Amino acid sequence: MKKVVDIDLVLAKADKFYEKCNFQPALQQYQKVVKLSGREDIGDKIAVCKKELEKLSAKDMIKRARKNLKKKKIKPALDFFRKAYKITGENWLAEKIDELESRDQSNTAQNAAQSAEKKGEYLKAAQLYGQSAGDKGNNKFCNKMAECFVKAKKYKDAIAAYQTISINLDRDFYYYGFALAKEGNSFKCLKMWDKLINHYQGLTEQKKIIATQLILDILEQYKNNQDIGRIYEQALYIINFPGCDAEPWLKDLLEYARLKFIEKLWDKKDFESVANIIFNENPDSRFQLIKPEMITIGAKVGYHLYEKSGFSQNDFPMYWINSVYNHNNFKNDLKESEVIRKELLKKAEQKIKKKDSALSSKESQRALAWWDLEKKIITELKCLAENLGEGVENVCTPLYAARVSKSQEVLKWLNAHEDSFVDSEKWLETGSYFTPAIQALYLAKSGEYEKAFQEIALLKNNSDNNEFITFGINKVEFEYGMFLFENGASRLGRYFKTAGNFFSRALSYEKKFARMAMESEKTEDICKYEEILGVIHNSRPSKLINKAFSFVMTTRAIDLYNLDKLSLKAFNGLVKKALRFDPENEFAQATLENNKTQIQIVNLDNALGKHKISKACDIVINADNWEVERAFFDFMENIIDSADSHLTDNFTNLDKILLFNEILQGCEKVDSTHAMNDRIKMLIARID
Repeated sequence: MKKVVDIDLVLAKADKFYEKCNFQPALQQYQKVVKLSGREDIGDKIAVCKKELEKLSAKDMIKRARKNLKKKKIKPALDFFRKAYKITGENWLAEKIDELESRDQSNTAQNAAQSAEKKGEYLKAAQLYGQSAGDKGNNKFCNKMAECFVKAKKYKDAIAAYQTISINLDRDFYYYGFALAKEGNSFKCLKMWDKLINHYQGLTEQKKIIATQLILDILEQYKNNQDIGRIYEQALYIINFPGCDAEPWLKDLLEYARLKFIEKLWDKKDFESVANIIFNENPDSRFQLIKPEMITIGAKVGYHLYEKSGFSQNDFPMYWINSVYNHNNFKNDLKESEVIRKELLKKAEQKIKKKDSALSSKESQRALAWWDLEKKIITELKCLAENLGEGVENVCTPLYAARVSKSQEVLKWLNAHEDSFVDSEKWLETGSYFTPAIQALYLAKSGEYEKAFQEIALLKNNSDNNEFITFGINKVEFEYGMFLFENGASRLGRYFKTAGNFFSRALSYEKKFARMAMESEKTEDICKYEEILGVIHNSRPSKLINKAFSFVMTTRAIDLYNLDKLSLKAFNGLVKKALRFDPENEFAQATLENNKTQIQIVNLDNALGKHKISKACDIVINADNWEVERAFFDFMENIIDSADSHLTDNFTNLDKILLFNEILQGCEKVDSTHAMNDRIKMLIARID
């Protein structure tokens, strides 16, 4: 017997699956209802189920595609993405398919390129690597393409390819330079090969061959009246080329090209480029300012740059002073040169002051301060070079050295001649201006201590700091601390934690600071000095710091005592503490001795006030001090006068005799010859 199916029950079951988004069983149940009953009113739900199931299928396809991509299986991944796209038609899937198809083709082209390269078919390999690079130009494949062009002797194509890509590897620098040389550009070839980190075998010989060709190229350019700037640049390069023994005619050509190029730049008013020629050349080939009048030319460069709109006023000393002190003038330093130099410096200073009148007070202060500092340092270096008879090429200002990356060169020179300085402090201070601390030191010089302190904060944690940098950092920290001191700040100890280390190499600063501390008179300043000296003592207890600390501590104790903020006992304790820091502190010694007398007199008063005459006598005898003894007899005289002049019923003659006898015993015990003894005896006799 055939089983009867309840259509309503099947439909209810299908709806339940549908509501729970369980579309696969819902579809099966709906289709069963249609088959059994022929109902058409559930067609929409059947369509929804099919649509949702297609989406689920598409998601599954995408998931499988991504799994294949992770395994670098591009073809299977493409198949799954295509199937998903047929279902959904989403744009991103179409883009993904295009990308993978391009990668698939690229991989095919890459494999073919590698195969062609191995076979020596370099032109074919270059073309295939170009295809592998794709539209976006994969840098790796572009580099390989250019390299294969070189190997295929297609040098122009190689140069064109290298010009469009970034180059970082030695092999690329080499092949690019090789292609340039083959196309007749010897100068660019050598410049490219200069970038090589590791030299290939035989490269030195190749460079010599190309350098020889460059000399011929320079001569040819000169004969054909080509660009004088390019001739100058290339001649300067080849003369400084390692191992190049330049012919005299080449040096003459360089001088000629240099002068003609300067003339051309001057006509164009390109004074910055003129300055670069004068200042930035290799020391062995720098512009020869031998004649005194040539000093003026160099100075004019700085003048024009200073006048140029937008040119920083702080650069003016750099350009002007380094022109005036150009090292070539020291070879035959004529008196005439020195007169011109002084005159130019004077004019420059007038120029700065005149222009500073239009500036703010801070800008004006900076310009003059930096000018004085630049002038001071370059003068010291000039004297050093003259005394040593060498190193004139290192005579420059710190700003100039920093601008042209010459600071390390100057420091190396200073390091080699520490003994030529008056002391290590002068040596370190001079060298510190040629370190990364330069900006902070210059700002401090112009009174911009807040900015200077911010600058050194960036340097303090650098593990590469040498003794010059450390000196500069400590110097700025000390000066910043004193700036805060003078401007009324409190709790200054934390700003002087490195002062001890600084003073160990800067004795003149230590002496000045100790003198200022000992000469201070304001209670507030004395308090600050005591705090700071305590911090410095803890880090470096030098004799001078201990002396100042002891003196200030004594002065501070006196101030507190005079303000009734210290008891005599506490005051005495502080002075004794001060003497521990400097046992030779005569001021503290005298103060302590005076304290001792005052304490003895106070103890004497207490004893006599309680009528303990015997104890009072012991105090006087042990004190062995005439002031204490005088106080004792003054007190006794007051008692005698009081007792003798006040006769009352309660104070009889017998009482007086007993009192006077007790006083007499005490006075004789202290000093048997004192006149007070005779007076007391007379009083006793009169009463009897």
